[in-house]
Amino acid sequence: MKKIVFAVLIFALICGAFTACGKQEEAEQKNYTVKLTIKTLTETICKAETVTIEGVEDDAPTVFDVVCKYLDENEIPYEKDVFAGYDIITSIDGAKEDGDVFWQVLVDGEEPDGRYAALMIADGNDIEFFLGKNLDDTETETETEAKVTVQTAADDYDG
Repeated sequence: MKKIVFAVLIFALICGAFTACGKQEEAEQKNYTVKLTIKTLTETICKAETVTIEGVEDDAPTVFDVVCKYLDENEIPYEKDVFAGYDIITSIDGAKEDGDVFWQVLVDGEEPDGRYAALMIADGNDIEFFLGKNLDDTETETETEAKVTVQTAADDYDG
């Protein structure tokens, strides 16, 4: 009888452990409010508009999510694509990326370290999303290959 009680007790403990492991605490929903400015080369689409987006604590929405939410809510046409495994915006209201200009972001006035598609926002951020050339306003330099003259053993051979 003791063996049966012991076996039932062990079974109950194991079931309880599996049940506890299976339950995950639900992450707390959080609203993030940011200021968003979107500029093309010729116009400002929005200037310091307040955007509130829902996220989960410790897994905030990205800059990409905020920009898309604003564009969707205001029915502004845009195109997106995937580049290096990240969603990117290629065009907003007809303003497109090309070889010289691309969509860039400043967060709180500074260039972030990450790509905007993976860059999580913080409540109160000031986001500037714009189409432009290099952020530091310098031209991209292309290196020219130096031509090297190589003397071979056969060049001085008198043989």
